[in-house]
Amino acid sequence: MCCILVSEKTRPSIDILTNVFNANSHGAGITWLNENGKAQYIKGLDSVVKINSILDKLTLPYVIHTRLASSGGKNELLTHPFEITKESELRLQGECDKTLVHNGHIHEYERLLAAAGIYIEKNENNPMSDSRAIAMIAANNNEKFLHYLTGNFVIVDSLEKTIRMFGDFKEENGIHFSNMIWKFRGH
Repeated sequence: MCCILVSEKTRPSIDILTNVFNANSHGAGITWLNENGKAQYIKGLDSVVKINSILDKLTLPYVIHTRLASSGGKNELLTHPFEITKESELRLQGECDKTLVHNGHIHEYERLLAAAGIYIEKNENNPMSDSRAIAMIAANNNEKFLHYLTGNFVIVDSLEKTIRMFGDFKEENGIHFSNMIWKFRGH
C-alpha cells in the first residue's frame, strides 16, 4: 500500500521520510504549486536522499507520494503524481493545471475507463495503472466521483490554488497521512 503525505504547515522529518519510503520503496514523487501558480511535479525518485534534496528547495505546502507497486507493476513512470489530463501523459517531471496522487487499489479500473468512454492501448510504451486511469477519468468527467471510490486521493489544483484531500487521512504533527502502515513495516 502506498502512502501520501500532505505537508501544509510542517515538513516531514528525515526519520519519517525514511520510514515511509522504506515501507513503500518502489518510487516516490512530489507535487506542489510553483511560483507561477501551476501544479508542478517530480516523480520516479528512488531514494530518501533525492526526495529530501528536492524538499530542501521547496516551500510548503507540498504533497509527497511513496509507491508500493501493485497495479501496473514497478515502473518509474507509474510513480505518482499523474497529470489530470485526458491522456495523463507519462513524464517524470513537468507542470500542468492539476495533479493527482492516490493511495489504495481500484479493481477493474479498465471497466471504469470504458464506462467513461476512454479506451487506451496498454503496452510497454504506454503502461497503465489504476491511479493513472483515475487521473484520466477525472479530466474527462467531474472529479467529485472520487468520493465514491475506495482509497485516498489528493488533487493539487492550480486553477483553484488548493490542495484537496478525498478519503480518510490521519493528521499527526501537522502532516496528513493517507495511512500509518509505514510505522509498522519497513524499519
